[in-house]
Amino acid sequence: MMYKESTIEGTHQIIEDIFARQFKIDEKDKQWTNCLRLVFGDTLTTMRLHTFKEERSVEDGAFEGLKWLLPVFGLWHLRQSYLKLLHDHFWCSKESQGDSSTLFSAHSHWYQSQTFSPAQFQRLEELVIQTWQSNVIGVMIQILKDDGHFNASKPQYMDICRAIGSLKETGVTTLTDNIISRVGSYYARSKRMKVKDRDEEWLNHTIFMRNVTPYLMLKAAIKHADIGILRFAINECCICFAGQNRPHYTRDLLFYKWLTDTKASDIRLQEAILYGSLVNREGRKDSYYERDRAGELLNQVIKEYSCHKRTSSISPQLLLGRYAQVFKFWEEQRDVFGEVITHKMNAYHTRKDLGDQIYSLADWYVGSNFMKEIPGRVSRFRPPDFMAEGVGDALDEKVAKFNEWVDQKTGLRNLLRISENWTDLNQEPKDNEFMNLEAVPDGDLEIAAQADAEDQIIGSETDLSDTDSGTQY
Repeated sequence: MMYKESTIEGTHQIIEDIFARQFKIDEKDKQWTNCLRLVFGDTLTTMRLHTFKEERSVEDGAFEGLKWLLPVFGLWHLRQSYLKLLHDHFWCSKESQGDSSTLFSAHSHWYQSQTFSPAQFQRLEELVIQTWQSNVIGVMIQILKDDGHFNASKPQYMDICRAIGSLKETGVTTLTDNIISRVGSYYARSKRMKVKDRDEEWLNHTIFMRNVTPYLMLKAAIKHADIGILRFAINECCICFAGQNRPHYTRDLLFYKWLTDTKASDIRLQEAILYGSLVNREGRKDSYYERDRAGELLNQVIKEYSCHKRTSSISPQLLLGRYAQVFKFWEEQRDVFGEVITHKMNAYHTRKDLGDQIYSLADWYVGSNFMKEIPGRVSRFRPPDFMAEGVGDALDEKVAKFNEWVDQKTGLRNLLRISENWTDLNQEPKDNEFMNLEAVPDGDLEIAAQADAEDQIIGSETDLSDTDSGTQY
């Protein structure tokens, strides 16, 4: 579909092309009245679709009125936006070139003067995750060093392995708790310290680890299709984006939260959106990935065809159709050739062991005393704490604007509220709440629907052709 999806007209053409030409569903078909179609995309796509739905809401027909269409923010675009947020605040500037907590310092340590582009999703994700792992391992080594597990002043790799191997099960648990406590407790204590007594560089490391944790939770929830942890990760992403001047992303996240974790929708639709956001080509328990990412991979193929065949008389649509038809055939041929030559062929690249690379940065952190509190150490780098800046008035303002937007787009009012018992974000959830995640843990954002019975927009058995408030999935 070679349409310009950044415009309202292009959005209309895409909808008609998919549902009328490809699916060949008649406009008078009954499913437009009692079914809901989920459309996943980035912020621009959802914004165009919401605007298009508002324009067409005055139409009489079920198909033309677009009451069956539900735009949903794609999880891959959420991951991409979160990584871009981390890059914007933790890469480097003239004021922060000497700070060890920046992503620039980690990249320079590993790759020296190689160029880096934040548009490369895989490279940016690997840089963020590996830097976070190096920070955690650095804190672990510093704790073992402070507890007297090493005889030498500068422990080597094998010394660390022996120290960890000598710990019993309770010792490993205690070490893990100490890592979490050292990072969290210093961040909390630093807020009560005088500026001259604060170790600003160590504080920057703790803020980086705090900011990356919600992304790791989101990534793990997607990989394993754990919708309980996914709901929890969406809560934290709502808070993080609320304080970083990302109004469109905040609105889409609140809309996603509204649909998947409140009484605005019944449990069937909630699970349909959560599981429908993911695909699994390989059938393994840990091979899920985002549906909008699958669409972007297909768009990449279309762009490559358009680039390579720009002087060809064959249309990109025909080339894409041929590609889709023969793809399964070539997969089967690959498996046959693999059996003949007794060599299993794999379309995926093998991942190298990054343990030495991660340890080298952690060792540099410890050797330079960056993982140790030194009162009075000054840094010109001032990274924000996403969670701390997202709560309070910033979050209340974003939720109020979201309510106004919902009222403008759908005619519904007072659908969201903020719970009054979430003020202490450092409070740890109870074990059963963290594992079960049926309820939102104490200390985190809680958004609940307050619609009247006639205003419950999703989950009722009413007919979409009669009212704006009901649907059936």
